[in-house]
Amino acid sequence: MAEPAIREDENVPDVYRDYLELCRGIKYAEPAGGLFDGLRSEDPARRSRSWELLCGAWNRRGPEFAALLARASAAKDPDIQARFGLDPAPLLEVVGETKPLLHRALKRKAARVGAGDFRFCDIWARVPNAGNSGAVPLAAALGALGDMLEKRIEGGKAFVDGVAAGRLHLEEQAVDCPHCGVPAPGGPVHVYMPLRFKEVRPCDLPGLAHELGHVMHCDLLDELAPGEPISTVFLETFSQFLEGLAWLELRDGAGSSGAREDLALDKLTEETLDLLLFPAMLEFEGRMIAASGKGAAGPEAVEKTYLETFGKWFGASPAGTWFWMRGKTLYDPRWPFRDLTYLLGRLVSLELVQRVRTGGKMSREQYRRAVSDTVRSDFAGYWRKQGRGSPIRPEDWREMLAPVREMFG
Repeated sequence: MAEPAIREDENVPDVYRDYLELCRGIKYAEPAGGLFDGLRSEDPARRSRSWELLCGAWNRRGPEFAALLARASAAKDPDIQARFGLDPAPLLEVVGETKPLLHRALKRKAARVGAGDFRFCDIWARVPNAGNSGAVPLAAALGALGDMLEKRIEGGKAFVDGVAAGRLHLEEQAVDCPHCGVPAPGGPVHVYMPLRFKEVRPCDLPGLAHELGHVMHCDLLDELAPGEPISTVFLETFSQFLEGLAWLELRDGAGSSGAREDLALDKLTEETLDLLLFPAMLEFEGRMIAASGKGAAGPEAVEKTYLETFGKWFGASPAGTWFWMRGKTLYDPRWPFRDLTYLLGRLVSLELVQRVRTGGKMSREQYRRAVSDTVRSDFAGYWRKQGRGSPIRPEDWREMLAPVREMFG
């Protein structure tokens, strides 16, 4: 069955309340919006300074967060297999096979953005010439995006035109944060983009496609399962799918191998977070829950486990980067192993992109079937609906990751 949604006002654990209170005390030396913009800057010095200021605010409270993590870990259900219907160990092992590819790509990106070697502050850096020039008005960009999606999914252009006609809005945002929402109870989902999308660069099209993907997904769910919550595993799957289709079109349209490499390195931000950060967080959480069962999850153990786990996945020491530990589900016993839901959903989106890459344009009915297979289902249920065997084999996980190997191999 799909994992039930949890309301913020529903049986909130004390440790989570304490976490929220601690977060309210985090103060940045400068407005957060400017610091996050700084991480995307082409200036290495600005990226480094932004990272130091962001991390510094969290590092100063590191011991307090470590104590809360120890408490939260002790209150979590350790049975991950019962929760998800699968053992994540084979999955993590196969995802780990992509580490050498991603580490080499991170080093190439570091050189491309003016850094000597991989630094955490360069993960979000924009790569020069990766579609970040040649901006056009939003209306023209939406027309281009509709044409791009129509090549890959039946009805893509008509869908984009429909959203553009009254369900896409520009708004001032303190922190650059495209998102979706429902302006009227029971009404359709709308898209809200920051004001900078008055002019849209080619590299912005995948992000725009991502938000439109939420709308397409929700519109179909309103037909298939009105009023039912979306399974947490698939919250981002179909938005990432449309984003992936937009990236395919950008990359296929690149005029040279150098341009394709720049686009791949620009997209590396997403793969770094999905295939390095999420697995690292999942392994870290599992180790902390296991340690808490043995009475060995104190603040010093938290710090040691954090350094070991992140060093293993990123190939670099995360010392002084408690910024990564701010994720709320780590501190909420109601959400054990939440990062596995993100990782599984991401793999399904990659599998859908691979279907289109190898099988050609997706029909409306094929898209409808893909969404229908996620209704009232967890990942294991979705897998069974694909007629695939259980347990999931390492070869199955490797097949899902084929687009990543192709892009960075």
